[in-house]
Amino acid sequence: MKLEKIVTMANRAVQWQLIGMVRSLRATGCQLPVLVIPHDRDPEYFELPEGCTWWRDQELHDWLMANGAHSRAGKYQCLMIENYHFVDCDVAFIENPEEALLPYQGFIATCNHWHDFDHTCTAESRMFFERKSTTWQRYSFNSGQFACDQILYSFEQLKNKLKEQGISGTALDGRFHEQAGMNLLVLVSGVQMQNLTLPPTCMESTWAGDYEHNQTVHYESFWKEPSRKPYLIHYAGCALNRNIAINELFFKHYSNEERQEVQNELDRYIANTLHHRTPRWRRLLSHLRSGYHQIYGK
Repeated sequence: MKLEKIVTMANRAVQWQLIGMVRSLRATGCQLPVLVIPHDRDPEYFELPEGCTWWRDQELHDWLMANGAHSRAGKYQCLMIENYHFVDCDVAFIENPEEALLPYQGFIATCNHWHDFDHTCTAESRMFFERKSTTWQRYSFNSGQFACDQILYSFEQLKNKLKEQGISGTALDGRFHEQAGMNLLVLVSGVQMQNLTLPPTCMESTWAGDYEHNQTVHYESFWKEPSRKPYLIHYAGCALNRNIAINELFFKHYSNEERQEVQNELDRYIANTLHHRTPRWRRLLSHLRSGYHQIYGK
């Protein structure tokens, strides 16, 4: 795979994460352009780091919003391009992704969602996976880190696929964020998929949480074999505001003055997220209702 661009998604709330991610990328020697998908329906555009540009397929965005999709469904536009690597802003690169992915082809996942697939499918989309293989979990992936060297859909093909029965309920339902939709759209595209944390590569985990929960062992002790060392760390759902060794891979790209500013911004972001988060029992009830309607059609 010959990467030509890095893609991410951002808004003002994660501007500080975007800066850290881009700095970590440049520190590996990667100078590829970074395309930034606006997160919000009506985004507030701000000045991006050097080498980054805003990127929105306005025709697709308008169509998705008109059909009730989640605002993060803007990631679907990645399926209409080739030779890219998508990462969320809360990623720290350790090695140059151009070099790390050069030996591979097709659609590349680098996460361990194969053993925790609850957020990668819905009751409706799970049936597509189960028809694919008895070991279907290996086809699930985190939509915050993936790469592909192929165009999977044209705009018209993507629209038509999204409208198909059995797919629209997952990929166009605004109650679900984009992860389940992305997983389903990649699966039904028929693209060859490989997850580098599975054999034959068996890369060590790219999720910071696997190291955060094992603080008795320093993270570098898991990376003694160069061929299995992850080339990025994703902090999805992790406590970046805690003094944990793995967090240094992200924060080392800030000055001391910036660290304090980022820490304050992170505290505000977490407080705001917790304040607006739907209670767990309401989320569970919503999922139960969705599954009931998908199964019984009532």
